[in-house]
Amino acid sequence: NIDDLKRFQEVLKENNIYYILDAVQAVCERNISIEDLQVDALIASSNIGFMSIEGTSILVGSKRILNEIEPIIFGGTGSISDSGEMPSFLPDKLEAGTINTTSILALGNAIKNINMYGVDNIIEKKYNLANDLRERLNKLSGVHAIGDGSFLNIFTEERDEAMVMSQLDLEYNIMARVGIHCSFSTHISQGSFPNGSIRMSIGYFNSKYDVEYIAEAFKSILEQD
Repeated sequence: NIDDLKRFQEVLKENNIYYILDAVQAVCERNISIEDLQVDALIASSNIGFMSIEGTSILVGSKRILNEIEPIIFGGTGSISDSGEMPSFLPDKLEAGTINTTSILALGNAIKNINMYGVDNIIEKKYNLANDLRERLNKLSGVHAIGDGSFLNIFTEERDEAMVMSQLDLEYNIMARVGIHCSFSTHISQGSFPNGSIRMSIGYFNSKYDVEYIAEAFKSILEQD
């Protein structure tokens, strides 16, 4: 919730605490502004939200925090090879070893595509498709699909989620994630512990056909004896 983030900003500022926002799951999921939130640093990942390949972590920060950060990984940077010390200037002091050129180039092209499609258009399409899928799944007997935005958390009343996911993968070529999803307390609160749930994330390149196909796959699996 953006309003909650703004409230955090006020408390942290009053207590002279750095405001570092983990926005890995928020990229192209929420329309967020670093300037509006006045964060000291924002962290993201190339493969989530940006729709690029894995391998690049993204740190956008104010000069104040970046200048104060001390590197914890050391190695050749190529910029001052005649010294045995890590560079003290940015960005070199945070770039030990060989950078992941392939992933960085892919990320650059992904950002160009996002700017071409438009963040608002991406969010709207993902939300609409995810809402449609949640509605379709919740109409099936014994299935509960909850979540927000493009994310779906799906659990059943009488089936083992791992077995359902195995069938979705092997019989219908649908890839998703099953388990606790690094959120033990969430599953306890929603009643899906210890089996966990099937997690799906709708992407910009998914279509109405994909939504219909997933819903039909669930229906077919649940109708089996």
